[in-house]
Amino acid sequence: MAERETTLAKNTAIIAIGSFASKLLQIVLVPFYTRVLTSGEFGTVDLLQAIVALLHPIICLSIHEGVFRYAMEKDRDKSAVLSFGVLVTLLGTALMCVGALAFSYFLDPVFVWLVVANTAINALWTLLLQYAKAIGRTGLYALNSAVATAFTLALNILFLVVFEMGITGYMLGYIAANFLSAALLVISLGKDCKMRFRPITKPLVKEMLLFSLPLLLNGICWWLSTFTDRVMIVAMLGESENGLYAAASKIPHILSVIVTIFYQAWLVSANQEFGKQDTTEFYSKTYEQNTAFTFLLGSGMILLCRPFSGIFFGAEFVSAWELVPPLVVSAVFFSFSQFLISIYTANKKTGMAFITNIVGTVVNVVLNAILIPVMGTMGAAIATAVSYFVLWLVRVFDTRKIVRMQYRVVRDALATLILCLQATFICLDLDVWITYGLCAAGTLFIFALYWKVFFSILAFCFQKATSILKKNK
Repeated sequence: MAERETTLAKNTAIIAIGSFASKLLQIVLVPFYTRVLTSGEFGTVDLLQAIVALLHPIICLSIHEGVFRYAMEKDRDKSAVLSFGVLVTLLGTALMCVGALAFSYFLDPVFVWLVVANTAINALWTLLLQYAKAIGRTGLYALNSAVATAFTLALNILFLVVFEMGITGYMLGYIAANFLSAALLVISLGKDCKMRFRPITKPLVKEMLLFSLPLLLNGICWWLSTFTDRVMIVAMLGESENGLYAAASKIPHILSVIVTIFYQAWLVSANQEFGKQDTTEFYSKTYEQNTAFTFLLGSGMILLCRPFSGIFFGAEFVSAWELVPPLVVSAVFFSFSQFLISIYTANKKTGMAFITNIVGTVVNVVLNAILIPVMGTMGAAIATAVSYFVLWLVRVFDTRKIVRMQYRVVRDALATLILCLQATFICLDLDVWITYGLCAAGTLFIFALYWKVFFSILAFCFQKATSILKKNK
């Protein structure tokens, strides 16, 4: 167990160190965007990026997920796995270009081809990143992610501030940054990135497609769940309101970024350790630590969201702070459901990831239709939180068929209740001292619920730090 925890901690540290700069720059970009783009323009680029997020898994059939899973296996021909992934991505890109020719007659051709270029290059870059992580090049994975964001920042400043290209400049910044990052990744991988199509066998094709296709459907469901919010807000309330909603979602994105750093490391351990003798104990302990940390982080973000929003957003977007608390709650629930999806991928039962996601998507669409006309953008935020809560619960029950993890139901239920009450108090905007006093008490209460978990994490970190210092003496 100690060796597994050490491996997980090591991978988390490598990815965190390499990714911190990139994730920090992503956060820095939000105040920049909300000052150089209007709320309408910000809403438009948010929709364009949402379309890219939909097309990405479709054109490559989510094959990057299969490349990551199968390239990790010792007895696999890694060159064949990568080559098949690249082949699928190139074929999907060709078909997308054919479709773009038709859409160019009905839509703005500039935006159509910007979306196509962004999707194709992002798909190839993501595939190479996942392959690098699968073959143990986690340092390269993290470093290249940081370089990509540095490119994005520099190019966005060039296109948006110097050339004042607006929406087109925003998209070009991402396209050029991902292209340069993919090129550097190919060079860095060197011999590990050789393309050989002859070893691609029918059994390999069948296995990878059966693994990846359900994740494609899962990705489409996830997109529908998130994009429906945007579409219904634009249809009922206008692009400016969607711009505010998009801006508000960037603060909860900070939580997602932090949790994702751990999740990327956890995926490696989850796949490597699945099926071993003490898998249940290892999964349960890791889930408990992830839950404790995420609840506390979410609680702290709700407590500080209003003053932070005043600094984070431009003047036109300041009112978006009211949407942040329920969106933070939704980010917390999503992180829990995301952790559980690793059980499906490790056991190669990706079909259940898709089926459970359908439930969350249906709940989100129905609640959006009911709440947005009544509550506006706040209704969309609440619908998202409830749908991710339902998705979390469904996966808790369903994954027990694969790994019977041990859950502390009462403790997690209390933390969930406290988090939701905090979000409610902040949104009601009552007396400042009462509001922040109650919310601060809620954060302390969540810490008290999980104090043993936090101290066990600190003890482990202290032990490892001490052992490293002793070795270096």
